[in-house]
Amino acid sequence: RANDSADTRAKVGHRQTIQKKSPASSEAGLFYRVNAFGYHQGTHYRVRGTAMKFKAAILRKAGMPRPYAASRPLLIETVEVPPPAAGEVIVAIKAASLCHSDLSVVNGDRAWPMPIVPGHEAAGIVEEVGPGVHSVKPGDHVALIFLTQCGECEHCIEGRPSLCARGTQANREGRLLTGGPRLRLDGQAVHHHMGLSAFAEFALVSEKS
Repeated sequence: RANDSADTRAKVGHRQTIQKKSPASSEAGLFYRVNAFGYHQGTHYRVRGTAMKFKAAILRKAGMPRPYAASRPLLIETVEVPPPAAGEVIVAIKAASLCHSDLSVVNGDRAWPMPIVPGHEAAGIVEEVGPGVHSVKPGDHVALIFLTQCGECEHCIEGRPSLCARGTQANREGRLLTGGPRLRLDGQAVHHHMGLSAFAEFALVSEKS
């Protein structure tokens, strides 16, 4: 049952029984609903500050034979990320493009650490921010960039952020500018594609992305 002050949800699958407090509560915002469709149309709940689970397309091995409809190189699985650390942002993905750069990950033309969640061009809505993040806030509509810019290296200082040394190194290692990899699948690290991994319901990214 639901009323103006509380809404108790029973455990179903990976859902956890928690209480959703009304905006009038002094603790409003402690509990909130999350999924790729927005704050109030989700399919599961989580407590702010705890790990988040969501669906993502996992590539475990590059160079699978074509046709891909038969070899199925990408599998939709449930991954987990921790709460955003300092300088990190969780974004609910609303749209992601598919281009040859993504195909090059799947067919092995470009070497990436495995397993990995592809997807390097996307737009979405900020879901949660970590400590020290001031450029965006929950609810902001954002476009994500795959060329992370640290703003501190020689190239960034010279006005050539697309050549950012730290961002390039992080991308090649399949992690974020802030560290990682942050993604987990059954306890195993899953790498980030170009700092985004946008073929998923959510993305944990650096604020600089």
